[in-house]
Amino acid sequence: MGDGLVRPGLARLGSWAARRYELITETALALRGAAALRIGYGTLWTLFLLREWGERDAAWGPNAYWSPTMERSFEAQKLMPSILRDWLTAVAGLGGTGFQLFYLLAILAGVLFALGWRTRISSLLFCFVVVALENRSPFITDGGDNVLVLMSLYLCFARCGRHWSLDARRTASALRVEPEPEPAARPAWRDELAAIREQIANVLHNGAVLVIAAQVCVIYATAGLYKVQGSMWQDGTALGFILRLHWFEPWPALSSWLLGHAVLLALAGYLTVFVQVAFPFTVFTAKLKYPSLVVLAGMHLAIAVLLGLPFFSLIMLVGDAVFLSDRVWRAVERAVAGPAYAESMNGSVLVAESVIATAPTPTLVFDGDCAFCSSSVRWAQRWCRPAVRFVPWQEIDLDANGLTYEQVTSAVRWLAPGAPRSGRAPHGAAAVGRLLLRSRWPWRPFGALLLTPPFSWIGAGLYHLIAVNRHRLPGGTPACAVPRKPAASEPHADELG
Repeated sequence: MGDGLVRPGLARLGSWAARRYELITETALALRGAAALRIGYGTLWTLFLLREWGERDAAWGPNAYWSPTMERSFEAQKLMPSILRDWLTAVAGLGGTGFQLFYLLAILAGVLFALGWRTRISSLLFCFVVVALENRSPFITDGGDNVLVLMSLYLCFARCGRHWSLDARRTASALRVEPEPEPAARPAWRDELAAIREQIANVLHNGAVLVIAAQVCVIYATAGLYKVQGSMWQDGTALGFILRLHWFEPWPALSSWLLGHAVLLALAGYLTVFVQVAFPFTVFTAKLKYPSLVVLAGMHLAIAVLLGLPFFSLIMLVGDAVFLSDRVWRAVERAVAGPAYAESMNGSVLVAESVIATAPTPTLVFDGDCAFCSSSVRWAQRWCRPAVRFVPWQEIDLDANGLTYEQVTSAVRWLAPGAPRSGRAPHGAAAVGRLLLRSRWPWRPFGALLLTPPFSWIGAGLYHLIAVNRHRLPGGTPACAVPRKPAASEPHADELG
């Protein structure tokens, strides 16, 4: 009987282990969260170096207060391999010109990493410059520096360029190109090697994501437990004491107002400690994870504003992004990309005239014979990705849509779904503004401006100037010039079938 109970249990255990093994080796988890970390840390590093541009020599240069000799002596006291010591003291060995070039290289590394250019290479370069520069003056730190150093190491193993990167864009472009047939069959060993490489990359990525999540949990838990031991945190006076420190008082009036609400500060302190200590447990509970993240986000925003430590707070906030599910990031992706996020919105330029009357999305009618107009449409489709259907006027029935030959050849026309077909449809700059409003970020604010006086008046004038000179603009041809009105005996283009 005992054997009959053990075997099903072992079978279930084996099935569970097999599913977990397949999940770890065949699936890369939290790809969008890793991409958010790449963009966030690369951007913050770049902004930090630009902010400290005027103080770079005093902080990290060869004539800094923490001299290169002191730096070498400090690192020599640590038991570490010589190659690691050389890495940590790399900046200390640079002269004036060498340091300036290294600083520019560090900025470039942040930009490339944030953009996701050759992510494997740029992640290694980013890790190298971050660790080397941050260890040049180890006592100039606010805590966020240490987190950034650790995260730069972990992200070297993560597949953080699979989304929202130049690498992802290049891969998508390559997939849209029809592959050329191979002259010979691909050897089986190459397919096996590619599968093994993919599994190793997934294991390293998932391990890096797990270590990042564990690191954030350790930071919050240790910070909370450290606070619990302090008498000021126990009696609720810690936040009031911090607000009285003149070193961290960018807004004296705001700090003074908060000091007048002792009960509120005490409750905020207790809530902060409770959430930090419980975070390693609540973050893996669906119903408690997001409330905990909201409380911690409020805490970091308060630190950034009240204590004047924006980079420390933002570095921690970026680390929290790893706990957001792909469902949340896809919602963010849709919000940023705009209504045209779905690939179904990016259909063919040509739309049958029968679709226009029932189209769920607006239609922009343009001059298909104008090379400048067609290239402008292709540019808008590629970069703005608006939730709009582009239709050449040569492909529609002008009378059925309430348009005339003169109207469609002088300016683009906006046909909204359900709107009556008449010659009063928005056109020109007004149509372009509506197109931008239905595009992804950052184009939407420009669309709102283009529809708001006095910007709408300026836009209308510029559009008219461009329209009458479109044959002279780059990409334009003589055929782009606004044509003359055809004689009564001449048939319209739409009548030629």
